Amino acid sequence: MGEQVEIMSNPTIKKILQLRLSGIDPPIQTTWENTQNKQPNAPYQRVFFIPAQPNTHAISDHVHSRLSGVMQVSLYFKVGQGSKDMDERVALIRECFEAGLSIVDSGWQVIIPSLPSQSAAQVTDDGYVSHVSIFYEAYQI
Repeated sequence: MGEQVEIMSNPTIKKILQLRLSGIDPPIQTTWENTQNKQPNAPYQRVFFIPAQPNTHAISDHVHSRLSGVMQVSLYFKVGQGSKDMDERVALIRECFEAGLSIVDSGWQVIIPSLPSQSAAQVTDDGYVSHVSIFYEAYQI
């Protein structure tokens, strides 16, 4: 039963977090999981979900689940233009997913327990890249 709760809820949690990310203004091109980037030379973000092991338990015949994980947003900007644009984008993401944020939807409460973290930026074949990790916890309500 707990495994079924996890399978059914991960798409719901993804939808909740994706919708919030999509609402950041100004928008940036987003490449979701298993889709192609249509404008590789423009600034864009790739989004990945990394769920952690679920914590599911039963009290009598009621199953309670706590799911957690990371929504990773990989930011890609042009090389040689400094870090200002990336720094501004990271600030917008952190503002959108502030610590303590709670969203309730479709029988789940998704909480952002801490400020998103950022990796060191690096130059790759795909551009100037940094990864922002948005940690989440989700509770079946």
